[in-house]
Amino acid sequence: MTKKRKDSGARPSSWREIQQKNRRARTPVSRRRAFVILARAGMVAAGLTVGLGGVGYGAYFIWTQSGQVSPFERAQPVTRIVFDSDGVLNGQWFARHSPVPVGTDIFKLDIHAMKREVEALGQVREASVSVELPGTVHVRVREHVPVLRAFVRGADGGRQTLLVARDGSVYEGALYPSETLRRLPGLTGVRLVRDGGGYRPLEGIEVIADLIELARDVTPHIAADWRWIDLSRYREDPGAPGNAIVIHGRHIGRTVLHPTHFLLQLERLDGVVRNARDRAETGIAHIDLSYADRAIVRFRDDNRPQRHS
Repeated sequence: MTKKRKDSGARPSSWREIQQKNRRARTPVSRRRAFVILARAGMVAAGLTVGLGGVGYGAYFIWTQSGQVSPFERAQPVTRIVFDSDGVLNGQWFARHSPVPVGTDIFKLDIHAMKREVEALGQVREASVSVELPGTVHVRVREHVPVLRAFVRGADGGRQTLLVARDGSVYEGALYPSETLRRLPGLTGVRLVRDGGGYRPLEGIEVIADLIELARDVTPHIAADWRWIDLSRYREDPGAPGNAIVIHGRHIGRTVLHPTHFLLQLERLDGVVRNARDRAETGIAHIDLSYADRAIVRFRDDNRPQRHS
């Protein structure tokens, strides 16, 4: 019996044999691609592990610390108020007027509202408020500088002294030395209008402040004699008819100035005063320097006016 030769093209006997025979050989490119895929999968798995671990630790920390309160959630009382001023006011004065008492919760403190309340104190021109934890409040103020005094009738019927600053602010002064107040001329010829607990600012005071400052600089002996400044004829418009500032003193009874060219008028006034002293005059009752071309002078012992060019 003759054996059958194996046919080289015989078909595979099973599907396993087909799969093995059709498997492609791995190339270097395919191996690198497989490595990259595995590496990425490992990184994702590591990230998930760390993230889940962090979430778990956070939950554990919150659970274990839930009985503790953050220091920012606790009431923190004001234990100290530091006050600083560029003028005469001090910490004792502010302690009596402070809108925030010691013991107030510093986290409930409205520093903007406190600033407005401090600036509402008449003598304060500008204020700044800041906090320093755990319990310190810093208050710094700039004060008005008085240039005039005004007098009104107080609630008890007596005379009350008010002060007027360069910007026209009218306020009750505190802690000024008596010598400082004595140097201030009194103000008359204006109407003070109440506004809430204070008074409305006066218009045009800056011009008067310039006059006083200049007179103290160039003719201090004359400025020291000024007792009252009458603004009943004063107008902010320099060209207004009859516009004048009237000053009353002890040695010069009445001085009339135009509200412009103060230096020229003060130099002329100083010349008249020196001339009267050389002539041994008893004093000047009236001098009007509001005219550009002449000065009208009346001495105390002579009622006749004299003109000086």
